[in-house]
Amino acid sequence: MNFINPKETSLTGLTRDGTFLIEDGKISKVVMNLRFTERIERILKSVVALENRAYTIPFSDNYESFDISTVKAPHALVIDFNITSSTNTI
Repeated sequence: MNFINPKETSLTGLTRDGTFLIEDGKISKVVMNLRFTERIERILKSVVALENRAYTIPFSDNYESFDISTVKAPHALVIDFNITSSTNTI
């Protein structure tokens, strides 16, 4: 993910291979890689459910360092997320 407008908290990102469609609580198929562009404020307003457990999620800071950090966060169900394009997977 990259901030495209830090003042507005607008960011863009691309899923990598390993994106799946979940139907009735089960993985049903592999889907295309997805590019998204969204504002953090809009994402947070669109959260409709949070899992009752947190996961350690690794991430890497872009451009400024090559360190890997982690954050603990629950999975979130977000409605009306802005997918801007898609590409074929593997």
